[in-house]
Amino acid sequence: EHVLDAAFGPLLSEREATIGAAALRGDPLPDMDRPAAGPGDVWLAVLGVHVCGEWLPNAPSTNAEADVHSHGDGLVYLHPEEGDTATSLGAFMAEGAWSTGDQGFTIWNGVEVREGDLCPDGRPGTFRWSVDGELQTGDPSRRVLRHREVIVLSFDPVGEQLGEPP
Repeated sequence: EHVLDAAFGPLLSEREATIGAAALRGDPLPDMDRPAAGPGDVWLAVLGVHVCGEWLPNAPSTNAEADVHSHGDGLVYLHPEEGDTATSLGAFMAEGAWSTGDQGFTIWNGVEVREGDLCPDGRPGTFRWSVDGELQTGDPSRRVLRHREVIVLSFDPVGEQLGEPP
């Protein structure tokens, strides 16, 4: 029995096996620790914005008393209440007087981009967004944010990779 443990290691739980299999295939690691939002929980999501080849500075601090806010550190702080829609990306954007939709965004530092606008190098940009590295479709403002997920809003020339925020 101990010889088998030494040769193959201890038995893995289903969770450990799922994560290990994903790593061996080169797939994104599944996060199996994201339960549904609960009242009183504090969740953190990452928000990065990439425009014409550059990562923008983090969203500035917003009202820390709001259910969804920023401390200027690249994180979105969520304090969801049961049945509350304040955990959406749109609610976060509204808290900072910013906005996003399926064609672009208007955010901090006066950045406003729309599908088809030109980057400084003259190439037309396209709006895309991702969650945990997976491209998404539709209006990102409707996205209900979850704990530890990484959201990227991008306005870049076609063919540019989204990547992960710094």
